[in-house]
Amino acid sequence: PWTVACYMIEGGGSETFEKARHLARSNPAEFEKLIDRIITATLVYLEGQIEAGAEVIQLFDSWASKCDNFQRWVTEPTAAIVMILKAKYPHIPIIGFPRKASQQQLATYGVHTGVNGISLDQDVDLDWATSTLARKAALQGNLDPDLLIKGGAEMEAATRNILEHAKKRPWIFNLGHGVDKTTPPEHAEQLLKIIRAG
Repeated sequence: PWTVACYMIEGGGSETFEKARHLARSNPAEFEKLIDRIITATLVYLEGQIEAGAEVIQLFDSWASKCDNFQRWVTEPTAAIVMILKAKYPHIPIIGFPRKASQQQLATYGVHTGVNGISLDQDVDLDWATSTLARKAALQGNLDPDLLIKGGAEMEAATRNILEHAKKRPWIFNLGHGVDKTTPPEHAEQLLKIIRAG
């Protein structure tokens, strides 16, 4: 909900999302009304995905790091969505992705949202994540998309590092964000071979 609100208020992308941040700070009651509407719309969308056959849901909060009140505008709305979905679809795992959140924010997010998995961007320290984040949650991520563009030995080393950490707790291999359109398909093939070889 935070990220959707940012785009709605800014009218497009932004490096700072200052308009959205200003509204959240200066008029939190109005901002909360917007967040509540986005929660409602998000639930309609996600329930439609589940009814259409989705077996896992992921909530992307791509601009979580731009939020000045992470607990109120990122963690609490996510927790509300998770609670409602879990009541209706208890068998559907939910992954949360508060991109570029701090360690403290990630730790509280994992505990207070009730997500089944926490997606990690490429900047998250894996030693810290595997030892600290909510033990009930699987982890997902965090290969740097730029390494997938480069391919080769550097990508392989980073991939093997993630695979080593994945031995310590449930893990879904993934990138730290999306696949860039310039990524050579043969690098994705190389990545898959490394993962499948273990």
